[in-house]
Amino acid sequence: APAKVEESLLLLWPQIAAHYKNRSNYIVYEILNEPQFGNKEWEHIQKKALEAIRKVDKKHTVVVTGADWSGLNAMCELQPLNDKNIIYTFHFYEPFIFTHQGANWGDPALQLLSNIPFPYNKDKMPEIPTDSKISSLRGQLANYPKTGNEATLKKRLEMAAAFSEKAGAPVWCGEMGVHDVAVQNEERNNWYKSARKILNELHIPFCVWGYDDTFGIFMPGSKKKFPYDLNKEVLTALGMNLPEGV
Repeated sequence: APAKVEESLLLLWPQIAAHYKNRSNYIVYEILNEPQFGNKEWEHIQKKALEAIRKVDKKHTVVVTGADWSGLNAMCELQPLNDKNIIYTFHFYEPFIFTHQGANWGDPALQLLSNIPFPYNKDKMPEIPTDSKISSLRGQLANYPKTGNEATLKKRLEMAAAFSEKAGAPVWCGEMGVHDVAVQNEERNNWYKSARKILNELHIPFCVWGYDDTFGIFMPGSKKKFPYDLNKEVLTALGMNLPEGV
């Protein structure tokens, strides 16, 4: 509940800030990862938490976000905060039916999706189950010919760049990625190439979620030993340097 979140944050952050206020500039505070309620409640809480931190520590950068699981739309709808030492962050998993196909959390219908290509290609699209459990995703599936392409990713991510300019503060894509259990590796790499290209063009730094889980940089089903099990194609798609000998 928002009231409990507010109570916890206003207790924790003054203590954390007091502990680290004289420590390295490389320490960055993030008030809360993926708030799970609306901006109306969250903006009030976030502002109070930031004020509580600044009473103790004006030195360190603070990462702030929008509600709705740090969604892009929610970030772009925020009222810019009056603080010159903040970074706005958002998480990017679009289109969701592509990046989360086969996921066994959230909407149960996602588990029924597999082999959806990116970009959208009518000839590569799998047969979609007719099971009634898929009904919650029918709208997203119907829109996929329009949303499943690089141009739409660019249009969406340009919103983040525009918000950065409006807010007078940098933005950071704190999470992005594609769940690897039900997607073809080539299609997953296509998404990574497009997302990385656009984010770089917009000068938005990003982090991939995660390192060694199903959104990570190791081969699916491997023991995830570095560097032996690295997914070289994913690393290349992300523009990363491969370790010597890989």
